[in-house]
Amino acid sequence: MELEYIKIKILISFLKFIVKEQIKLIKANLEAYDYAWMREMDDEAREIFVVEKAKYTKQVEVAQKAMAEGFDDEIIARLTGLEVEEIETLRNALSS
Repeated sequence: MELEYIKIKILISFLKFIVKEQIKLIKANLEAYDYAWMREMDDEAREIFVVEKAKYTKQVEVAQKAMAEGFDDEIIARLTGLEVEEIETLRNALSS
């Protein structure tokens, strides 16, 4: 009977050890996953930024060409998607 009790105690200690090790592995995997996820989000954010910057640059180029052709700010806003205030600022910057 006492031998069975000792075996059970040893088995419980071993299981506790295994559970602790598994928890460490899970935490390490979660940290690695979180890091990879953050890098992926950074990459996606960088890609979105580049696309949006290129889009805005094209809008400004079209606005500049429309200004050179004599279009008014309201029409340029409709054509480019820029705000009238942005076009006015751009027009002022170009004229100075």
